[in-house]
Amino acid sequence: MGTKHTVLGMALTLLAPVNARPADWQLLRSNSSGSIYLDRSGIVYDHKVGRAWFKITYSSGQTVPMEAWSPYHLYPDAQIYDHVLHLFYFDCASRISSYPQSDYFNPTNQLVGRFALMVEPKFTLRPVEPETIDEILFYAVCPPVR
Repeated sequence: MGTKHTVLGMALTLLAPVNARPADWQLLRSNSSGSIYLDRSGIVYDHKVGRAWFKITYSSGQTVPMEAWSPYHLYPDAQIYDHVLHLFYFDCASRISSYPQSDYFNPTNQLVGRFALMVEPKFTLRPVEPETIDEILFYAVCPPVR
């Protein structure tokens, strides 16, 4: 089975709802714009594929991207959010990643937007580029082999 199929299979079995259990947020990076956290207790591995939730907090409010607006008007359009949870999958051996779900929350922790990809062949896989935020997230889940 190829890498893409392995990651797709993992996504089917590992996709979990937000806030299904208490999170253990570990700070990875912070600056004047905001902070990036990893839910250390929620990392799940199946073979060489790791799944993890990351939280990005912002120092000032952000507008929910249009692709996260609900077509069924479950969330009012153009809401402001101050943190987002991203679900990432990492194929540690192949250095590829995907983030099929992003949940946007306002300052009172209400869900105001969601972006979720359908788990099918168009599932987005991309290489983890060196010296990027994706590489920081990748190494938080897939530590370098020494």
